[in-house]
Amino acid sequence: MTPKMRLVDPHAPSDDAEYWRSKTPEERVAAVEFLRRQCALTAGDGPMPRLVKVLRLVDRKKA
Repeated sequence: MTPKMRLVDPHAPSDDAEYWRSKTPEERVAAVEFLRRQCALTAGDGPMPRLVKVLRLVDRKKA
């Protein structure tokens, strides 16, 4: 099997933003958690604590 590679312009617009907009907030948080754990395993830091849930109420003035 030969590896496949393609060159991309890093400044060209991508469809990543549209992909993530199509996902639910739960799916996006799960993806971040997966990447966070993968990063910890790669760094050799061992298991990391879970993300802390924070709820902050903000009063917003109506315009």
